[in-house]
Amino acid sequence: MTATTVNGIKVLESERIEAPISTSTNPIYFKQARRLLLADETELYGCIHCDFADTRIGVVRTHLKTHRPTKAPAPQAPSKKPTRASAKKTTAPATPDRPAPESLTPASLASLNLGQLVERAQAVTKTTKERDLARKERDAAREELTTWMDRTAKAERSLAAIRAALDA
Repeated sequence: MTATTVNGIKVLESERIEAPISTSTNPIYFKQARRLLLADETELYGCIHCDFADTRIGVVRTHLKTHRPTKAPAPQAPSKKPTRASAKKTTAPATPDRPAPESLTPASLASLNLGQLVERAQAVTKTTKERDLARKERDAAREELTTWMDRTAKAERSLAAIRAALDA
């Protein structure tokens, strides 16, 4: 329920907001915030859950925490002392369209139905494909950078030779 008026001024347009991590080949949009264009040509950012709006997207994103459902803490099994290998594990940061991963335990997986398990498996497959694509793009960029660095070094050597010839 995005705002239809802000401070008595009618909202003319409501559009998606592209996230900073978005790329031209993989656009990513904030799911819970919208860009609002008002009748007086003011541009604001608004919450999709209520009528909250502000000039800064960060304020709206902070406001969105008020709409999160509260969870009862899940019962936890006795934990083992962390080993070196487990201490090094890191999780991917949350993004606008991908919340932070929750810790998986056999008990939490056992409580899921088949549809939820399939959903999670599909999410893992999608994330793996995205990771592989990002790695390919990174490797291509590294290769291009190496090529440009080689060309730069060759050009600098040529320039040094020309300067030496002019000084002689």
